[in-house]
Amino acid sequence: FGVDPRTLKTSVYDLIVADDPDVKSAIVSTKWVDLIGSNVNLAGAELDLKVIPLIGIAGVAYIVFRSMGKYLGAFTGAAMVKADKNVRNYLGLTLLPQAGVAIGMAQVVANTPEFAAQSSQIVTIVLCATLVYELVGPLITKIALVKSGEIEKTPKRAKKGKSAQTACTAVVTPETSTAATAQADTAELSDSNETEK
Repeated sequence: FGVDPRTLKTSVYDLIVADDPDVKSAIVSTKWVDLIGSNVNLAGAELDLKVIPLIGIAGVAYIVFRSMGKYLGAFTGAAMVKADKNVRNYLGLTLLPQAGVAIGMAQVVANTPEFAAQSSQIVTIVLCATLVYELVGPLITKIALVKSGEIEKTPKRAKKGKSAQTACTAVVTPETSTAATAQADTAELSDSNETEK
């Protein structure tokens, strides 16, 4: 319809969570129809929190068996094609995060008449698992990529309390900076004055 979703100021999600929703501000008029935009924040709106305790074992089983399947499948496939040991050992871990496709598939199953009785549980399991995978998955992926040597480990930040001069000393050397040379000369001059006293 020619509407850039990044330009929308208000979405359906914003209207749902607002205390005093202004529906008229969310309407975008096009040549053919009037629209109210949506975004990914709406994906979890169907999560039925009352069902979570009832599907606990199934949810945990889904997370465990999906993780095992991803890891063992990637490990076996990499071993069969004699891939590098880093690929074999860490590829499965990088496949753990899940989001849009799983949510979309859960919606398809939920809208299938044969699964009407279980649709609430299926959607809740997938949405809860997605929450877990999106919280832990990126961290596990980063660890796997660092351990496999695909990315460098991010250096730790300098501790608070270290002076700016200490931090700069590693970068600026007396050979490359006249300011550093002048500072060193000043320090030597101070030392010689102290000795004379």
